[in-house]
Amino acid sequence: MASQLPLTARKSLKDAEPLHAAVIKKLEDATGTTGWTFEADGAAIHEALKNDGNLVGRVINQTLTGLVDNIIKLCKKDEMYKEAFVEKITAKKIKFVVTSEGTAYCPGETSFPEGVLLVTIHKEKPWVNVNQTGNKIESQL
Repeated sequence: MASQLPLTARKSLKDAEPLHAAVIKKLEDATGTTGWTFEADGAAIHEALKNDGNLVGRVINQTLTGLVDNIIKLCKKDEMYKEAFVEKITAKKIKFVVTSEGTAYCPGETSFPEGVLLVTIHKEKPWVNVNQTGNKIESQL
């Protein structure tokens, strides 16, 4: 829970919120849709960052920005790619979660349970190659 985080981490998360909205707006513009939401497990990401936990807002922003930039590139390829993406993410929701299962991987892995774009970040590598998050979406459509 965010209230259990140190003040510096909570401030980092709060300061990051305006950028979340701007990045989601870019996603909406690229997909021609509205109503997208974003959710991240800030406490779990903070814990995974260990000594860099107070940068949690920055890490979430960089990961979200990398993801959306890769989605925008995909949507610009052809109208067919954009349509396939929009059809796959019916919930219009992006969610970041942290896992300790399996071998450590980076960047975050994408999946689409119940129409949600789920980004699973391994706790051993929460801030590695974040600009590549979502670069495998095309092969998942």
